[in-house]
Amino acid sequence: MDNYAAYMFLLDMNECCAQFIVMGNSKGIIAAGHELTANAGAMILESGGNAYDAILAAAAASCVCEPILSSLGGGGFLLACPEGMDSIVYDFFVKTPFQRVSSGGLDFKAVNVHFGSESQEFHIGKGAVAVPGQVAGFFEIHKSLCTMPIQDIFAPAIEYAKKGVRINRYQGFLLDVNREIITADEECKKLFTDKDNINTLLQEGQVMSLPEMSDVLDVLTIEGADLFYRGEIASLICADMKDGGLIKRSDMEGYCVEKRDVLALEYKGVNIEMNPPPAIGGLLISFGLKLLKDTNFGFVDSDSEEYIEILAHVLELTQAARIEKEASGKGKLCK
Repeated sequence: MDNYAAYMFLLDMNECCAQFIVMGNSKGIIAAGHELTANAGAMILESGGNAYDAILAAAAASCVCEPILSSLGGGGFLLACPEGMDSIVYDFFVKTPFQRVSSGGLDFKAVNVHFGSESQEFHIGKGAVAVPGQVAGFFEIHKSLCTMPIQDIFAPAIEYAKKGVRINRYQGFLLDVNREIITADEECKKLFTDKDNINTLLQEGQVMSLPEMSDVLDVLTIEGADLFYRGEIASLICADMKDGGLIKRSDMEGYCVEKRDVLALEYKGVNIEMNPPPAIGGLLISFGLKLLKDTNFGFVDSDSEEYIEILAHVLELTQAARIEKEASGKGKLCK
């Protein structure tokens, strides 16, 4: 990748990755939740693009191939390490709308998502929607770091959306565990259910068709982010939010990508760069590594019971710290 290094963290894409592609001459590794997502990045690298071109191609493709966890209506982060420059984090995560209304006026409800023996409460409805940052992030990354035209970068995603995408095992699993969320809205339900049986979610091996996504991505390559934040798409989003939502035109027009210094940590002679606050992920990793650093973890056989016990204890403390910080809103973690 010509001495470039980059890492993209899309909304909720910290789930286990299902597909890895190891590039030969291009010296790249791509991990994704669908093989076509990884293929999109690989095609761009093989065409002479840099790491950021490939990341953007894979990210756009993930919105088509992995729509349960990745969306133009979501947000994310990019940790970029350009050659000869300091590392930087592009924060294009979703933002809280400025407007506040009483809870009685919101379309906001709880649903339970079941992960086998465990379940977690989520909230859905127009009142649960934050201001999306994904599209702004894509175009800021393209302007600052990419070398190929946006039309070429988005081309794989546009083609996937036109032809349809076959559901793999992992995406089938995600559809199933998010059943209650998907079927709560009729329009959403139509996208992810069998055309011959509206009450049956798409299964592994079936083709998911999202032709409208092809049109949206295609027009975005022509009109840019203004289409999404100031143009027709912004108008559609704000109109939909009038009944029970919070997003206003000013929220869309005022969205901007934040650039932040990385959170750096030295651990056993290795410099690790991570996502800084206000995101909590980097702090939690730092907290966990500091706990490990204070043990003899590095000298324990990885196949031993002691190794597993130490790791489990650190993970347990890290999870407890996360819950405490989220509950308080102002918790403090060790760095």
